[in-house]
Amino acid sequence: MRQYPRFGGLVLAAIGAFLAKMTIYDVWLQARAGTPSLSLHMKGVVLSVATILGGLALVAAGPAVESSRLRHPETHKLTPLGFLTVFLLLAPAFGFYWWFEHRLGEMGYQF
Repeated sequence: MRQYPRFGGLVLAAIGAFLAKMTIYDVWLQARAGTPSLSLHMKGVVLSVATILGGLALVAAGPAVESSRLRHPETHKLTPLGFLTVFLLLAPAFGFYWWFEHRLGEMGYQF
């Protein structure tokens, strides 16, 4: 996948979409159907949204990802830009989780 970052991004986005179907869409359908109790998993929701966003970022950036300096070349630790990228992927994912939990709470579900 390293040679084809756009293809890798599509694969990540597809995996994220599959996870989103299981952790978000199916839960939403159960809530709309009036199921007495639901199970909402923060890890699944956050991981699916972050994976979709990361995949789409790879598709958009393409080969520029290699020269983006997200990791230090010698230590392979994240640089400040790498930490910013992780934050930009996780912040909307957590925001979506809390919004989704709030919407389900409005429908009468408690988590």
